[in-house]
Amino acid sequence: MNAATNTGASKKVPTKGDLESLVIVNVLASLGFGVIIFFSGEYKVAAFWVAAALVVGVAYMVSLVPDRLKLWRYALIVVGFFAPGAIGPLLQSDQDYSAAGLVFLMALFWLPLIRSARRSDTA
Repeated sequence: MNAATNTGASKKVPTKGDLESLVIVNVLASLGFGVIIFFSGEYKVAAFWVAAALVVGVAYMVSLVPDRLKLWRYALIVVGFFAPGAIGPLLQSDQDYSAAGLVFLMALFWLPLIRSARRSDTA
């Protein structure tokens, strides 16, 4: 009987302190990635923004993968990080837009916070 009542409590619900520390880490990581992107100079090219939009979409798809399929989530993370390298040839440009991979990592830093906010809205 006791095990049946504790099944709902076995999921870890993030506390307000957990979410605040996650926001601080996300802001610091985003600032670091933003500095790297700024000094790379790739943000001045329109193809960089195409690549950035692509990888943010892939990052969102990664966030939708359920926890029971973690291996697929890891594979999508690798694909999303290296996908911007394919943007240059697709747009017939000789430049590599690898800094868009940093945008993907930024999105991955923010997705746990977005997922927890989405869960708290539905609960």
